[in-house]
Amino acid sequence: SLTAYTLGSYRAMKGVCDPIEQKTIDVAADDIIVIGTPVWAGRATPAVNAAVAALVGCKGKKAVLFATCGGKEGDTLPRLKKALEEKGVTVAGEFVFNRRGLEDTERITAMVSAIKAAGSLP
Repeated sequence: SLTAYTLGSYRAMKGVCDPIEQKTIDVAADDIIVIGTPVWAGRATPAVNAAVAALVGCKGKKAVLFATCGGKEGDTLPRLKKALEEKGVTVAGEFVFNRRGLEDTERITAMVSAIKAAGSLP
């Protein structure tokens, strides 16, 4: 609803974390972290903020970030990158997809390639 989006956008602007099911998300056994978020008021959603805050076992990992937006991405990815770097994660790729970008096969291929390269996948 419009009210939920408006309140969520305000919480996103403030960098608030929403409650999530898992209090911690252990990624120690994973090769790569991929995080995507819609952009609300130029920021990641409160649920994504909470998921990043809940990450453990991520020191030395690589991550690829992406955001989807109807207009401008604001400082969504720089804020996520900073939060991950504070946990010892190296961000190996950042991608923003606006309405036209979702149809840009070259950009989508570039993101997939970045994920494969960061995770040393074939």
